[in-house]
Amino acid sequence: MKSSASNLLLGFSTQFGRFRIMPDDSDANLFTMSIEESDVEPRELGKYRAINDAILAVAQQETGFLPWDALCFEEVPYRVHDITCWDFENYFGTNASDRRSEMNE
Repeated sequence: MKSSASNLLLGFSTQFGRFRIMPDDSDANLFTMSIEESDVEPRELGKYRAINDAILAVAQQETGFLPWDALCFEEVPYRVHDITCWDFENYFGTNASDRRSEMNE
């Protein structure tokens, strides 16, 4: 069973959708990054050994999500580099509607 700390996920909203980094259900040592676009199933973008590696992939535009990765440097929000600007949420399972419980509510 995962600890409560591993039930956290990070999210960062962009004009293209919301990046999410969450614990991987199959491997406690991995984190899965996905993008959630409106009216589209979340798209998995990769697995990472550390949350920081996933955030760095977003910040350096190396996600595999072409609309984001192709942005001009000036169009990327400067705050994407700062983990404190990412939203922390509780993670309760693989269903997106199960993950929507904000910790600050």
